[in-house]
Amino acid sequence: PPPRRAAATSAAASDATSDAVSAATAAVGTAHATAKSLFPLLLLLLLLLLLPAASPLAAKASKRKGGGKVKLKPKAPAVAARGFGAPGTAGPPLPGVGDAALDAAIQQRCDALKKSKKNAKLWLELGSLLVKADEYAEAERVFRAGAALLPGDEMLSAAALTLGGDSSAYCRSGAAPANAPPQHATDDSSFDGFEAHPDEILTPDQADRNILWRAGGSGLAERGAVFKSRVPLLDPADCAWVIDQVEAQAAKTGWTRDRHVQAPTTDMPVSAVPAIRDWFDDALSSRLFPMVQSRFPFAINDPSELRVLDAFVVRYDAREQASLPTHQDENTFSFTIALNDRSEYEGGGTAFERLRPVGSPPPPPL
Repeated sequence: PPPRRAAATSAAASDATSDAVSAATAAVGTAHATAKSLFPLLLLLLLLLLLPAASPLAAKASKRKGGGKVKLKPKAPAVAARGFGAPGTAGPPLPGVGDAALDAAIQQRCDALKKSKKNAKLWLELGSLLVKADEYAEAERVFRAGAALLPGDEMLSAAALTLGGDSSAYCRSGAAPANAPPQHATDDSSFDGFEAHPDEILTPDQADRNILWRAGGSGLAERGAVFKSRVPLLDPADCAWVIDQVEAQAAKTGWTRDRHVQAPTTDMPVSAVPAIRDWFDDALSSRLFPMVQSRFPFAINDPSELRVLDAFVVRYDAREQASLPTHQDENTFSFTIALNDRSEYEGGGTAFERLRPVGSPPPPPL
């Protein structure tokens, strides 16, 4: 018979199935995962970015197919997206970005694009100006709109991919009211917090493009920068069903091994598994986005401000890929969810450098 499936969990996680570790990569930034089991290990990894509060994204409530028990909320009318590159008719005028020169330059490119919509240079310039103004969600929409009009332009396609990753695949249908998430997904008593060294928190890096960690420094000191859940966030039956669907898809198309530069993983993008897409969107809106927002309330005003940069199921195998080097993710927030019961494997884990439990006494000086 085939070996039992197993999923790598964080070394900080408890023994409960589908525990999660949520980390501010800007604060800690490094992770190392290992797997000692003789059998394959699977885990779900999500990389998140933060949208401006004025650009809410949708939480789509759809009916899932296959195993597990997910309670779906009634589907509410979606609010159409607004902004550069948004579909539909023109909405109210966008506010300025707070800089007269940038406002004038953005308006000039918009006016020019009305006359020459297939000018790739104008799309790239407009998107770049929005990036300079810290309007990353709008810049992504511009690059994607330009790439859709000019599918052969490699620079526009690359700009959209770099800025937004795979975000267009998840929860992008507009904003819809959501039912309250389960209490254990957002309650402080359900998580343990860990502090990171101030140097790691306050030094700007590639993940800090839309977060000012200094503004939330007191929150990080009191709550922590990395968290582990004490209770399951997802139904174990759902986790087993997801593994079945991912393995079935991998049997057809194979696993990907070259999607990431710093730390390539043997993985399957969630967007490449049609069977779990609706389930995943519902899990994002009903508990996973609220969970992340509840850990970093000083940085995320509302769960609707979050979007997925990348989501994938990773496969570790002691006979193949058993670990990753220490690395830093390029997104703003990350979390990992174990998909299997701890009894199904041994080894595995995630380690963060320079970390200690919240409230611990400072170490003695060297």
